[in-house]
Amino acid sequence: QYESMNPETKNTYTRDTGVGKIWPAASIFDDKQYESMKATRPPHGEFALRLSPDEFDSVQGRRVIKQHMPRKHFQGQTSDGKLQPGVKVVYVTRNPLDACVSAYNHPGKSAPRKEDRGVKGAPFPFSAYCKFYLDVGFAWGSWFAHNKGWRIECEKNPKQVLWVTYEGLHHDTEGEIKRIAEFLGLDVTKELLKNVATHSTLSSMKKQAAARRSSASGATDTHLKSGKIGKWRQFFTQEMYEDFLGVFNEEMKDFKSIRFDIGNGHIL
Repeated sequence: QYESMNPETKNTYTRDTGVGKIWPAASIFDDKQYESMKATRPPHGEFALRLSPDEFDSVQGRRVIKQHMPRKHFQGQTSDGKLQPGVKVVYVTRNPLDACVSAYNHPGKSAPRKEDRGVKGAPFPFSAYCKFYLDVGFAWGSWFAHNKGWRIECEKNPKQVLWVTYEGLHHDTEGEIKRIAEFLGLDVTKELLKNVATHSTLSSMKKQAAARRSSASGATDTHLKSGKIGKWRQFFTQEMYEDFLGVFNEEMKDFKSIRFDIGNGHIL
Protein backbone atom coordinates (compact mmCIF):
# COMPACT_ATOMS: atom_id res chain seq x y z
CA GLN A 1 0.00 0.00 0.00
CA TYR A 2 3.02 2.28 -0.09
CA GLU A 3 1.74 3.66 -3.41
CA SER A 4 -1.19 5.15 -1.47
CA MET A 5 1.15 7.21 0.69
CA ASN A 6 1.38 10.95 0.12
CA PRO A 7 4.43 12.74 1.54
CA GLU A 8 2.91 16.10 0.60
CA THR A 9 0.30 15.59 3.34
CA LYS A 10 2.70 13.66 5.60
CA ASN A 11 0.79 10.44 4.84
CA THR A 12 -2.30 11.50 6.78
CA TYR A 13 -5.09 8.95 7.15
CA THR A 14 -7.90 9.14 4.60
CA ARG A 15 -11.33 7.59 4.93
CA ASP A 16 -11.34 6.48 1.29
CA THR A 17 -8.26 4.27 1.53
CA GLY A 18 -8.19 3.53 5.24
CA VAL A 19 -4.44 4.10 4.99
CA GLY A 20 -2.26 6.61 6.79
CA LYS A 21 -1.39 7.94 10.20
CA ILE A 22 -3.51 9.94 12.62
CA TRP A 23 -2.18 12.79 14.72
CA PRO A 24 -4.72 13.10 17.57
CA ALA A 25 -3.69 16.65 18.51
CA ALA A 26 -4.46 17.81 14.96
CA SER A 27 -7.37 15.58 14.02
CA ILE A 28 -9.59 14.38 16.88
CA PHE A 29 -12.16 16.86 18.18
CA ASP A 30 -15.72 16.83 19.40
CA ASP A 31 -18.13 19.36 17.88
CA LYS A 32 -17.58 22.02 20.54
CA GLN A 33 -13.78 21.84 20.30
CA TYR A 34 -13.84 21.91 16.51
CA GLU A 35 -16.12 24.96 16.30
CA SER A 36 -13.88 26.93 18.66
CA MET A 37 -10.71 26.46 16.64
CA LYS A 38 -11.58 25.58 13.04
CA ALA A 39 -11.00 29.14 11.78
CA THR A 40 -7.29 28.85 12.58
CA ARG A 41 -6.80 25.43 10.96
CA PRO A 42 -5.06 25.28 7.57
CA PRO A 43 -7.22 23.35 5.04
CA HIS A 44 -4.58 20.80 4.11
CA GLY A 45 -2.22 18.13 5.35
CA GLU A 46 -2.60 16.71 8.84
CA PHE A 47 -4.95 19.52 9.82
CA ALA A 48 -7.43 18.77 7.05
CA LEU A 49 -8.48 15.50 8.70
CA ARG A 50 -11.16 15.78 11.33
CA LEU A 51 -12.41 12.77 13.30
CA SER A 52 -14.81 12.70 16.22
CA PRO A 53 -13.76 10.52 19.17
CA ASP A 54 -16.33 7.92 18.08
CA GLU A 55 -15.00 7.89 14.50
CA PHE A 56 -11.49 7.40 15.80
CA ASP A 57 -12.64 4.46 17.91
CA SER A 58 -14.26 2.88 14.85
CA VAL A 59 -11.15 2.99 12.61
CA GLN A 60 -10.55 -0.58 11.52
CA GLY A 61 -7.36 -2.54 12.04
CA ARG A 62 -4.21 -1.48 13.81
CA ARG A 63 -4.11 2.30 13.94
CA VAL A 64 -0.96 4.24 13.15
CA ILE A 65 -0.85 7.16 15.55
CA LYS A 66 1.66 10.01 15.55
CA GLN A 67 2.58 11.76 18.78
CA HIS A 68 5.26 14.15 19.99
CA MET A 69 4.50 13.66 23.66
CA PRO A 70 7.09 13.08 26.37
CA ARG A 71 6.63 9.80 28.20
CA LYS A 72 4.76 11.28 31.16
CA HIS A 73 2.10 12.85 28.90
CA PHE A 74 1.79 9.96 26.45
CA GLN A 75 -1.74 9.41 25.16
CA GLY A 76 -1.94 5.66 25.48
CA GLN A 77 -1.27 4.90 29.10
CA THR A 78 -3.37 3.54 31.96
CA SER A 79 -4.46 5.55 34.99
CA ASP A 80 -1.41 4.28 36.89
CA GLY A 81 0.99 5.44 34.15
CA LYS A 82 1.72 2.14 32.39
CA LEU A 83 1.50 1.72 28.62
CA GLN A 84 -1.84 0.30 27.53
CA PRO A 85 -1.69 -3.43 26.67
CA GLY A 86 -1.26 -3.87 22.92
CA VAL A 87 0.31 -0.43 22.40
CA LYS A 88 3.57 -0.47 20.45
CA VAL A 89 5.73 2.66 20.43
CA VAL A 90 8.38 3.28 17.78
CA TYR A 91 10.35 6.13 19.31
CA VAL A 92 12.36 8.00 16.68
CA THR A 93 15.00 10.42 17.92
CA ARG A 94 17.74 12.49 16.28
CA ASN A 95 21.08 13.83 17.41
CA PRO A 96 20.38 17.01 19.42
CA LEU A 97 22.53 19.30 17.29
CA ASP A 98 20.72 18.59 14.02
CA ALA A 99 17.44 18.40 15.95
CA CYS A 100 18.03 21.94 17.23
CA VAL A 101 18.63 23.25 13.71
CA SER A 102 15.59 21.37 12.39
CA ALA A 103 13.37 22.82 15.13
CA TYR A 104 14.63 26.33 14.31
CA ASN A 105 13.91 25.89 10.59
CA HIS A 106 10.66 23.99 11.04
CA PRO A 107 8.10 26.80 10.53
CA GLY A 108 9.72 28.02 7.29
CA LYS A 109 7.51 28.25 4.22
CA SER A 110 5.25 25.48 5.50
CA ALA A 111 3.99 27.59 8.40
CA PRO A 112 0.24 28.33 8.18
CA ARG A 113 0.74 32.05 8.92
CA LYS A 114 2.71 34.26 6.51
CA GLU A 115 4.42 36.03 9.39
CA ASP A 116 5.93 32.70 10.51
CA ARG A 117 7.44 31.85 7.15
CA GLY A 118 11.14 32.10 6.43
CA VAL A 119 14.04 31.96 8.84
CA LYS A 120 15.11 35.47 7.79
CA GLY A 121 11.92 36.79 9.30
CA ALA A 122 12.40 34.92 12.58
CA PRO A 123 12.12 37.08 15.74
CA PHE A 124 15.61 36.09 16.89
CA PRO A 125 18.81 34.63 15.36
CA PHE A 126 19.88 31.03 15.65
CA SER A 127 22.39 31.83 18.40
CA ALA A 128 19.52 33.04 20.59
CA TYR A 129 17.31 30.12 19.60
CA CYS A 130 20.06 27.67 20.54
CA LYS A 131 20.16 29.06 24.07
CA PHE A 132 16.38 28.86 24.26
CA TYR A 133 16.52 25.25 23.02
CA LEU A 134 18.98 24.30 25.76
CA ASP A 135 17.06 26.11 28.51
CA VAL A 136 13.46 25.39 27.51
CA GLY A 137 13.42 23.02 24.57
CA PHE A 138 10.79 22.96 21.85
CA ALA A 139 7.00 22.73 21.76
CA TRP A 140 6.96 19.42 23.65
CA GLY A 141 9.59 20.27 26.22
CA SER A 142 13.28 19.64 26.65
CA TRP A 143 15.03 17.34 24.16
CA PHE A 144 16.97 15.91 27.09
CA ALA A 145 13.94 15.15 29.28
CA HIS A 146 12.07 13.75 26.27
CA ASN A 147 14.85 11.34 25.34
CA LYS A 148 15.61 10.32 28.92
CA GLY A 149 11.95 9.58 29.69
CA TRP A 150 11.50 7.35 26.68
CA ARG A 151 14.90 5.70 27.11
CA ILE A 152 13.95 4.62 30.62
CA GLU A 153 10.68 3.18 29.30
CA CYS A 154 12.45 1.45 26.41
CA GLU A 155 14.98 -0.23 28.69
CA LYS A 156 12.40 -1.50 31.17
CA ASN A 157 9.75 -2.35 28.56
CA PRO A 158 11.46 -3.38 25.28
CA LYS A 159 8.44 -5.40 24.13
CA GLN A 160 6.41 -2.21 23.82
CA VAL A 161 9.01 0.46 22.97
CA LEU A 162 11.53 0.37 20.13
CA TRP A 163 14.37 2.91 20.09
CA VAL A 164 15.15 4.17 16.57
CA THR A 165 17.50 6.96 15.54
CA TYR A 166 17.22 9.15 12.48
CA GLU A 167 20.87 8.49 11.78
CA GLY A 168 20.35 4.72 11.91
CA LEU A 169 17.51 5.03 9.41
CA HIS A 170 19.77 7.11 7.17
CA HIS A 171 22.70 4.66 7.24
CA ASP A 172 20.75 1.38 7.02
CA THR A 173 17.25 2.19 5.84
CA GLU A 174 16.30 -1.33 4.81
CA GLY A 175 17.76 -2.90 7.95
CA GLU A 176 15.95 -0.48 10.24
CA ILE A 177 12.65 -0.95 8.39
CA LYS A 178 13.04 -4.70 8.89
CA ARG A 179 13.72 -4.18 12.60
CA ILE A 180 10.61 -2.00 12.95
CA ALA A 181 8.49 -4.57 11.07
CA GLU A 182 9.70 -7.37 13.33
CA PHE A 183 8.94 -5.29 16.42
CA LEU A 184 5.41 -4.69 15.14
CA GLY A 185 4.93 -8.36 14.29
CA LEU A 186 4.62 -7.74 10.55
CA ASP A 187 5.60 -10.30 7.94
CA VAL A 188 7.41 -8.53 5.13
CA THR A 189 9.00 -9.85 1.95
CA LYS A 190 12.38 -8.76 0.63
CA GLU A 191 10.59 -7.04 -2.23
CA LEU A 192 8.40 -5.03 0.16
CA LEU A 193 11.39 -4.04 2.28
CA LYS A 194 13.19 -2.80 -0.81
CA ASN A 195 10.14 -0.88 -2.06
CA VAL A 196 9.55 0.81 1.31
CA ALA A 197 13.24 1.73 1.60
CA THR A 198 13.28 3.15 -1.93
CA HIS A 199 10.15 5.22 -1.42
CA SER A 200 11.38 6.47 1.97
CA THR A 201 14.42 8.30 0.64
CA LEU A 202 14.29 12.10 0.70
CA SER A 203 14.74 12.27 -3.07
CA SER A 204 11.85 9.89 -3.66
CA MET A 205 9.56 11.66 -1.19
CA LYS A 206 10.32 15.04 -2.75
CA LYS A 207 9.50 13.70 -6.22
CA GLN A 208 6.25 12.15 -4.97
CA ALA A 209 5.25 15.32 -3.12
CA ALA A 210 6.02 17.52 -6.15
CA ALA A 211 3.94 15.25 -8.39
CA ARG A 212 0.99 15.46 -6.02
CA ARG A 213 1.31 19.15 -5.19
CA SER A 214 -1.89 21.08 -5.63
CA SER A 215 -1.98 24.86 -5.63
CA ALA A 216 -5.71 24.66 -5.00
CA SER A 217 -5.23 22.77 -1.73
CA GLY A 218 -2.58 25.12 -0.41
CA ALA A 219 -0.43 22.16 0.62
CA THR A 220 3.32 22.37 0.25
CA ASP A 221 6.29 20.03 0.38
CA THR A 222 8.62 22.54 2.03
CA HIS A 223 8.80 20.44 5.20
CA LEU A 224 11.05 18.04 3.26
CA LYS A 225 14.52 19.49 3.81
CA SER A 226 17.96 18.08 2.90
CA GLY A 227 17.81 15.41 5.61
CA LYS A 228 21.60 15.36 5.94
CA ILE A 229 23.48 14.36 9.07
CA GLY A 230 25.81 17.05 10.39
CA LYS A 231 24.17 20.09 8.83
CA TRP A 232 24.35 21.69 12.28
CA ARG A 233 27.94 22.68 11.41
CA GLN A 234 26.54 25.35 9.08
CA PHE A 235 24.79 27.01 12.03
CA PHE A 236 26.93 26.47 15.14
CA THR A 237 30.04 28.47 16.01
CA GLN A 238 32.77 26.67 17.95
CA GLU A 239 31.74 28.49 21.12
CA MET A 240 28.08 27.52 20.65
CA TYR A 241 29.09 23.90 20.05
CA GLU A 242 31.21 23.78 23.20
CA ASP A 243 28.38 25.29 25.28
CA PHE A 244 25.93 22.79 23.79
CA LEU A 245 28.30 19.89 24.43
CA GLY A 246 28.73 20.94 28.06
CA VAL A 247 24.97 20.85 28.63
CA PHE A 248 24.65 17.52 26.78
CA ASN A 249 27.38 15.87 28.85
CA GLU A 250 25.82 17.04 32.11
CA GLU A 251 22.23 16.15 31.16
CA MET A 252 23.08 12.74 29.70
CA LYS A 253 25.78 11.64 32.16
CA ASP A 254 23.61 8.81 33.47
CA PHE A 255 22.57 7.65 29.99
CA LYS A 256 25.83 6.35 28.53
CA SER A 257 23.95 3.81 26.38
CA ILE A 258 22.61 6.62 24.20
CA ARG A 259 24.96 7.50 21.35
CA PHE A 260 24.40 9.72 18.31
CA ASP A 261 26.17 10.06 14.99
CA ILE A 262 26.71 13.80 14.46
CA GLY A 263 28.38 13.49 11.06
CA ASN A 264 31.94 13.42 9.75
CA GLY A 265 32.62 10.20 11.67
CA HIS A 266 32.00 11.80 15.07
CA ILE A 267 29.85 10.24 17.81
CA LEU A 268 28.17 12.20 20.58
